[in-house]
Amino acid sequence: MYDRRRKSKILPILFLFLQIIAFLVVSYLLYLLLIEMGVSTTLVFVDIF
Repeated sequence: MYDRRRKSKILPILFLFLQIIAFLVVSYLLYLLLIEMGVSTTLVFVDIF
């Protein structure tokens, strides 16, 4: 019983940790995408002018 209780305490922490990592990865990818889009728009503006 004691082991099971310890495991149930550790698992939510691991799940939260994984959620935080996933959130960071997604936000980083979105950031890169925004940078790429910004660069492409600036290049388009340079081509126009």
